[in-house]
Amino acid sequence: MNLSSMKSVFLIALGAIAILLSGVMIHKTYAGQDMPESGIMPDESFVSPTRDEASRFEQGDHHQVMENDVYIKTEDGSIHRFDVELAVRGDEQEKGLMFRNSMPEDHGMLFVFRMIQQRSFWMKNTLIPLDIIFLEPDGRIQHIHHSATPQDLSFITSGQPCKAVLELNGGTADKLGIQVGDKVFHSAFRNLNLLHQ
Repeated sequence: MNLSSMKSVFLIALGAIAILLSGVMIHKTYAGQDMPESGIMPDESFVSPTRDEASRFEQGDHHQVMENDVYIKTEDGSIHRFDVELAVRGDEQEKGLMFRNSMPEDHGMLFVFRMIQQRSFWMKNTLIPLDIIFLEPDGRIQHIHHSATPQDLSFITSGQPCKAVLELNGGTADKLGIQVGDKVFHSAFRNLNLLHQ
């Protein structure tokens, strides 16, 4: 084999390796998108609201609402506050509340998505029962899945397009009388100014 032929073979081999490596990178980037660990499709491009963007509302002492404050207003006018973790990045949404042995009673996790579409969750690697609350773009509750069973691999779907999902300890919705049609208030819904109306 002459030098020219060897160069051609080398270049072809190098090109094949480059194509193979790019395929591996694509696989690493998109692998599991049909069945991610959390059972949800993450929205990488959503940007979390900053604390500076969190609305102010009057609560006697002009309390400033932080981005981890979520309020649920029930039909009878009762307001319930929860301290939530925001899940807005893909990695946060995929992990969710997995591998936790407990969660304080007034805590939860709020998944906020860029795209409004039907969402599916499951309870793989989730060790505590959860109320999974699907929310419309204005924060209105459209569906509640009560006390999802830990480690259950069944898909829990919104049934219709939603903007966000709030996860609370299982049984919280029944205990507090939270129902479909009640409203969730958070800076992501730009509705905090309406909380006390």
